[in-house]
Amino acid sequence: TLRMVLVFGLAFELPLVLVMLNLTGLLTGRRMLGWWRAVIMGVFVFGAVITPTTDPVGMIALAGPITVLYFMAVGFSLVNDMRRRRGNPDRGLADDEASEVDLRPEPVSAPLALPEQSSPERDRVNGYDDVT
Repeated sequence: TLRMVLVFGLAFELPLVLVMLNLTGLLTGRRMLGWWRAVIMGVFVFGAVITPTTDPVGMIALAGPITVLYFMAVGFSLVNDMRRRRGNPDRGLADDEASEVDLRPEPVSAPLALPEQSSPERDRVNGYDDVT
């Protein structure tokens, strides 16, 4: 019984880990949505191996809620990604997209001399305006 409680407790942490990875920006909701087939297969295989009985009821009792919680985590991640994109539109680019590049030249203001060269007697040395 203790093994079953520990396995159920650890298995139910999967959606929490996925949400935390999404909140840190390491995993997107779209990527998790693309993994749904493998995750469901893995959850049901995990449920079949880890449950002590051979009946499918124990496997479904473990895998069913984890599958529902996985899709809830994916839904939360998709909403969080939309919220993040709305706040910063440049972050919404795909991996193979580039952002618009502004090629207009910007005016640059450079000082005429260094602060130690700004005195009138040091403006020109041997016909040059540089001390070196």
